[in-house]
Amino acid sequence: MQLPPIAHQFAFGALLPFTPLAAWQGRRVRRTTPRLPDATGRARGSVGNGAATLRIAVIGESTVSGVGARTHRTGITGQLAQLLARKLGARVEWRALGQNGATARRIERLALAELGDAKLDVAFVAIGVNDVLELTPVSRWRSDVARLCTLLASRAGAPQIVFLGLPPMHRFPVLPQPLRAFVGTRAKLLDATLAALARDKANVLHVPTPLQGPPDFFCEDRFHPSEAGYAFWAAHTVDAVVPALAASGKSSRPVRAARRRPR
Repeated sequence: MQLPPIAHQFAFGALLPFTPLAAWQGRRVRRTTPRLPDATGRARGSVGNGAATLRIAVIGESTVSGVGARTHRTGITGQLAQLLARKLGARVEWRALGQNGATARRIERLALAELGDAKLDVAFVAIGVNDVLELTPVSRWRSDVARLCTLLASRAGAPQIVFLGLPPMHRFPVLPQPLRAFVGTRAKLLDATLAALARDKANVLHVPTPLQGPPDFFCEDRFHPSEAGYAFWAAHTVDAVVPALAASGKSSRPVRAARRRPR
């Protein structure tokens, strides 16, 4: 059972005496953890050859920029596109719009600048880790996410928005205790807030990130997913998204008849 945000707030408050130690550990982890590059290759493409087309964008932080994967096709965006094409029997046009180190507020500015009139069918959003690390206040986090929802629905025309839940940071191998408990509890608080916001909006779905994955879930920095981790995460997300779209009657809405482009 998911605890309400207020319960996570109390749990985080109990950890506040450890803030100086956690801050020192955080600086040390930043110094000693290898900084991996973003994924290479094109940040957009298509997969599948169905009679209908689904247009998706994945928007977010370093997981969307593909840290831990060789290319965007083997990162979270490409893996989501491949699985959706297979499950729906459709052609999926995909785009990755990620920025390493970005908070929800910076992602909103990035989406505003880059998406334009994209006319998406589904927008996937992966944010929150940097808001955890920067101690974004819960009230600001809620308002930042709400504005991003409005932007994606109005500017990019996405009839369905899917928030990928914050990862279980209390299980990140690179983080020592008490830093792991400190950021892990903060991540639970922001994720519970995100889930509550999604419940209040008809076009928004929150998909919790699994607490455990395969042994090779993390890449070499022990902070970001590996390609196997992205595949596991994508499969979990698609398993939740496809039935939810069907149950809400939207499974046929996003998939549009493919239009031949002029040569």
